Amino acid sequence: MTYDKTENVLLDIRHTKIECEEKKAQIMKEVELTFSNVIKLLKQRKEEVINELNEHFNQQIGAVYEEEQHW
Repeated sequence: MTYDKTENVLLDIRHTKIECEEKKAQIMKEVELTFSNVIKLLKQRKEEVINELNEHFNQQIGAVYEEEQHW
């Protein structure tokens, strides 16, 4: 009876280990995906901000140029 009990405990331990490894893999995949999405959004937002800044300063430079030509 002791041998069977020991085998069952070992099987439970191994099963738990496998479950932990599977859960770890799943969570790691989710973390990678989340960070990938965040990085993608940040890059997109960076481009939008750069475009807005360029547009704004090009307008300002154009206005200064027109004033300069006027005088």
